[in-house]
Amino acid sequence: WRMQYDRRPLLKMLENKLTGRAYAKAKGIPVPVLHWSGTDVQNIPFGDLPSSYVLKAAHLSGAVIIVKDGKDIHTGLPIDEAKITAECASWVSQMWPYESEWAARYAEPRAVMIEELLSVARTVRCHTWSKRHADWAHCVCHSLTALFCVAFP
Repeated sequence: WRMQYDRRPLLKMLENKLTGRAYAKAKGIPVPVLHWSGTDVQNIPFGDLPSSYVLKAAHLSGAVIIVKDGKDIHTGLPIDEAKITAECASWVSQMWPYESEWAARYAEPRAVMIEELLSVARTVRCHTWSKRHADWAHCVCHSLTALFCVAFP
């Protein structure tokens, strides 16, 4: 129901990782260190980044590259800046493909963000509450990025 009919601006804002993290930070929720964000991926400051970090699209799901100690964790190979830049450029050019998910489809900005790599795997229990019901979610964070939960008013 929410994806098709709920048109609150808050949903659109929370669908984007950059605007969602700003919202969380304004509410006092800790977020990972943001090393860089932008739409011009030619400006990614590879030389200024720490040896471990996470690159991700702010507006897509699954668009992520994890770098640990200067190596891509999926291949084990040293990072290839040209290859990463090309991948990030493809992310920025994409829109969320599902028309029925309006908040995700029209979330802006279509950007890349680079955050610190969190090193401790942990289990987080999230509790959301409204006047009508409570929902429990069991979430596992596997050293990829921070997890925050926001209750919808």
